[in-house]
Amino acid sequence: MQFQLPLRMCWFVFLVAAEIGALEPSAPLTIKTKRETDQVEIQVQENRVVISIVSPMGISHASIKRTGDQWPESLQLRLHLTGLERFQVSNGKRKLSAAVSQVQGKIQIRNWCDDKEEQTLNDRSPFWLNVRMIGREGKPAAELPLKNGYFEMRLPTEFLAENPESIQIDWIDFYRS
Repeated sequence: MQFQLPLRMCWFVFLVAAEIGALEPSAPLTIKTKRETDQVEIQVQENRVVISIVSPMGISHASIKRTGDQWPESLQLRLHLTGLERFQVSNGKRKLSAAVSQVQGKIQIRNWCDDKEEQTLNDRSPFWLNVRMIGREGKPAAELPLKNGYFEMRLPTEFLAENPESIQIDWIDFYRS
């Protein structure tokens, strides 16, 4: 007789093992979230790490700490929310922020740095957060609220260039419960 854990339980075991340091040394990050209901999944693909966070409450915080000498070459975040009123990531010296809204049927994505919301960044900035809305089946979404989708962003290389020990992320879902 073979025993199999449900997929949800497997992730719980993985996360508990990550918290107590029971994973193999190559695990690149440890993550602690503010709420017990937040769910985190880490996918490692060579020098690319994708962190997916499901936040049922829609408002929370996470601390991400590197376990190796350097951050992965590519660090991508996926926030499974229905709206993104505000996203912030801080490395201790710099804070990047983004917000997604829908005005008269058009999606507006704004980025800014160090609480200077009136000075929005564009795609030529080294701190640009290229926020993408992904809907069902991994296809780009065009409207809010997102249904079974997520907001995806790759942290800029320049943001991690000084190799901070940890980074902090905060998020607020516009449609939170």
